[in-house]
Amino acid sequence: MRSSLLILFLGGHLGAFSAGQNPELKIVPVEGQGAINIVNQGGERNLIVRVEEKYGAPGKGIPVTFTLPSFGPSGRFRNGELSITVTTDEDGYATVRGFRSNQVAGQYNIRVSAAAPGGPITLLIPQTNAGDTVDDRRPSRKRLIWTVVAAAAAGSGAIMALAGK
Repeated sequence: MRSSLLILFLGGHLGAFSAGQNPELKIVPVEGQGAINIVNQGGERNLIVRVEEKYGAPGKGIPVTFTLPSFGPSGRFRNGELSITVTTDEDGYATVRGFRSNQVAGQYNIRVSAAAPGGPITLLIPQTNAGDTVDDRRPSRKRLIWTVVAAAAAGSGAIMALAGK
């Protein structure tokens, strides 16, 4: 019971692992889970998972597919597609480089699935595309006030210097 609650708790924060599909394999998120992608900034992100066999041994040479939602908040992989398949390396890592979010703000999941002899295993990697609003680009009120104060001080200093001559 405790371990089930722990898995549920961690699953909500680190990615949702579909337990019970294949007790011999599991997918563990390594990089990219819970990421916040700022739209209109065009940055690329890497997604990395590790496939582990029973007792934590690396799942070597296993095809892993990363799939994005087809509409709403989402993105594209470097190949321009919504889905990409890579093979795990000798240490069980599957890496996708060059993921770019789209321009739609909101939350979504990247579905990661691995083909395995006992049946497929899946993991959901949560992502958020956050909007880049005009308010985010404006200087804060406090910064604006200090800029005006500094300009006024500089101006009065210049006037005093000129008046003293």
